[in-house]
Order: sequence, then C-alpha cells, then structure tokens
Amino acid sequence: MDPVTLALANARTNVKNLIPNGDLSTPLTQSKVPIGGVQVWSTAYFTTFDGYQVIDGLFSDEWRSSRIVFDSVVGHKYYVTSLVWGITTFWDPITKTYFAFRNNANWGRLSAVLTSAETPQEVWLRSIYVTEGPGKGYYRNLLVIDLTSTFGAGNEPTADVMDYVMDGFADGWFRGTQNLFFAFAGGVMRQIADLKNAVISLGGGA
Repeated sequence: MDPVTLALANARTNVKNLIPNGDLSTPLTQSKVPIGGVQVWSTAYFTTFDGYQVIDGLFSDEWRSSRIVFDSVVGHKYYVTSLVWGITTFWDPITKTYFAFRNNANWGRLSAVLTSAETPQEVWLRSIYVTEGPGKGYYRNLLVIDLTSTFGAGNEPTADVMDYVMDGFADGWFRGTQNLFFAFAGGVMRQIADLKNAVISLGGGA
C-alpha cells in the first residue's frame, strides 16, 4: 500500500486546522497572540495584504519572524505548513534551530513534521530580507494538524505525504474541521480533469 493510501486508511474521518486565522483574513497585530493564532513582532515590517503577509526589512540580511502558537500535546507530532515566497524557515524557539527551509523566488510549500515539546507549542515563521536577492518575503495559508490524534501514534505520515494530501484542498488550505478523505478524493478528480483537458488541448480528442 502506498504511503498516501495508507495515511488515508488510518485517518479519522475529520481533521482540524489548529490555526483558524491561517488564511490571514484578519490582519495580524503585535498584540499578545492567542492560542491558535499568529502574532508579528512589529507591524512596521509586516503588512497583511489580500490574504497574504508581506515581510519587509530595513537592512539586508535581516530576519523577520511571525510567532505561531497552537494548542498541543507534548510528544504528539504536528504537520506545520504554509505557502511561502522568498527565503523562509520554520524556527523552533526552544532549540533555536530551524526545522524547515525554503529558498525560492516563487510560491511553494514550506512544511515539516514537528514533535511537540511544550504546551501550548510555539513556532516561528521567519523570512530573511535580502536587498540583492529575493527581497521581500511572503506567506499565506498557515495550517497545523495534530497528526498523532488524526492518524494514531506510530501511523503519522511524513510531511511529503501530507503535502500531497493537502493539494486536494482548494488553495492547499482549509478552515476549521474538514473531511480529509473526501478532500483528497476531490483533489484527485480535479487532477484527472486537468489531465483530460490537457490531452484535449493537444489534439487528443474528447
């Protein structure tokens, strides 16, 4: 059985996003972040614009961080992901190390599986401002899922598997609680439709 099928077979019916405002529909502030929320250190360097966060800086090689806090169980594994642009990392403020890194001047997914060491759990999404490189950083569609609660201890899928499953959701993100299996099945059907349309456009017939 392939990893995606195995993950879905082990999953509970529903899955919850632990970051309700992950689509940034509410502008972020410097106020103390609630559990399940996101906080920026200084609004002078962050702008919420049309559903995504712009990370700016004054000097080259400056790191700017957004603080993400979610309710957690110590020892549980969590899938943490965001769509990002530029040089971005997920940073663990306890170990002071990053556990995911992406450097690309186009939109893509930054994701990792993190084992919780505190409750609530805190993660920083950091972007470096490079005047001679990608420049500003961007992120949107933050999402955190408790893999241990969803799939069971020992059955937690990898970040790569979860990335594939999340492609079944519109914009690779969802609010609240959703049915994981039907979302993935919907994604597969869209991929089939896209493939069919591509074949037709190449003269392959209807």
